[in-house]
Amino acid sequence: MRPPLMSNVRFHVLQRPRLSRIGLFFAGIYLVAVIACLLLALSSGADFKGRFVYLQLPLVLQASLLQSIGLSPIVSELSWVAGYLLIGLPTMALLYWAGWLVDRLRASQARLVEELRAK
Repeated sequence: MRPPLMSNVRFHVLQRPRLSRIGLFFAGIYLVAVIACLLLALSSGADFKGRFVYLQLPLVLQASLLQSIGLSPIVSELSWVAGYLLIGLPTMALLYWAGWLVDRLRASQARLVEELRAK
């Protein structure tokens, strides 16, 4: 028999927060893509157009979204380092949050299935 609901709540509050594996996976894929693009940009040699394309790839979707909502003057003035810090880091956080949400939905679905099987 399962313990009462309040004891479960207290137990979960006292536990250390658990990192989301799916969130880490999503953020890790983005981080690997960013590192690969940076390495390709640095190894492009004297090809400045290729360097620009590889530096732009990890940020282009987010920059186009910012441009569509009217923030293009701010985005166009950013250096590459500032762009990666102000656009890339929040993207990693958003991807982690999306993975965390998927993880929570999977966990709640598994609990629901377990409760239905127990009945």
